[in-house]
Amino acid sequence: MERIVEEVRQGNVGTLGAELLRQAEHCALAGFSEQAGVILAQAWSLVEHQDQALSNRIAWHIACLRLYAQDYTTAAEWFRRVVSAPALQGALWPDQQRTFIELCLRLSCGHTAPNAGRALCTWALAPLTITNLGSFQVVRGQEMLPICRARKAVNLFRYLLTRDQRSAQREELIEVLWPGSAPREATHSLHVAVSILRRYLDTGMGSYLVYAAGHYAINPAVTLYDDSRAFVVASERAEQLWHKGDLTQAEEWYVKAAAGYRGDYFVDEQTPDWALTERERLLIRYLLALERLSQIWMSQGRFDAAAECCQRLLNRDEFREDIHCHLIRCYLALGRRSDALRQFQRCATILAQELGLQPMLETQELLQQINDA
Repeated sequence: MERIVEEVRQGNVGTLGAELLRQAEHCALAGFSEQAGVILAQAWSLVEHQDQALSNRIAWHIACLRLYAQDYTTAAEWFRRVVSAPALQGALWPDQQRTFIELCLRLSCGHTAPNAGRALCTWALAPLTITNLGSFQVVRGQEMLPICRARKAVNLFRYLLTRDQRSAQREELIEVLWPGSAPREATHSLHVAVSILRRYLDTGMGSYLVYAAGHYAINPAVTLYDDSRAFVVASERAEQLWHKGDLTQAEEWYVKAAAGYRGDYFVDEQTPDWALTERERLLIRYLLALERLSQIWMSQGRFDAAAECCQRLLNRDEFREDIHCHLIRCYLALGRRSDALRQFQRCATILAQELGLQPMLETQELLQQINDA
């Protein structure tokens, strides 16, 4: 209080207001919403008639805090005090402000689900673009975030990305990320990881990570693109169409899936077991997509494209004798007899040296076709 009085006496109201706002933001991000509200109220009382831009930001943050607290009537009152567009809100702010006020009044009358209040501010959160295939990278809006050195926080985030609704129970996260730890220690570690993850992702009063009913989740209101999820969606859609016999549409989705698989799900020497399982799961889907494409293109007489699929597949799993056979047939159809013979010899050598096996009868029959070509 003495500092506030001194700063006011010296005319440094704007500087002090900005410092109080910074402190309030840190408190809010750390989960101390009540303390943040007290600090913001102090800041507002100082700058209300001194600095319009700063007072707008403070009013905006107070309104958001009241939304989080589901105090919708008070939130509407504070939104009305935002008389010009805050720097982060853009040209659409006037319409958005009117929408927020209307929603707050409706919520205060019970016309909308009570949990809606927490999501109302999330439109201000920049979209996230996640790369999991080949490398791990996070882009927030247009900003590529630096590598987060807190491994558990990163693992928490990536694990949530793999779950349905990008949500998991607190107990599930503890069991997966801190197996064998004492409950109290594991709970503390989870809270630390959550705090670090929020500091890493968040920029303002809203958060990309939310907690409700015992579940942590990536905020469902945030626009998020995850290349590994997009790959799974494309491959699942392709499989559905394949089993329906719609090979034209299946081909389109298999091509999309294969193009989106730019590398294996990223892991390193400290990767937990669940990530290794995810890596294997996605690789199996990728190899199946290549196999299906090779079959579709062979049926269409596109043997060059089918042969390329087979080669890519064998580069990942050289023990697939059936794919060796597909590739030999492609070479024969293209009139590439020498390539077909080399492929047969490669297949026979791998089976003999690595598995102690002879080629199947079907493969041996292909050798006769090669000799007759």
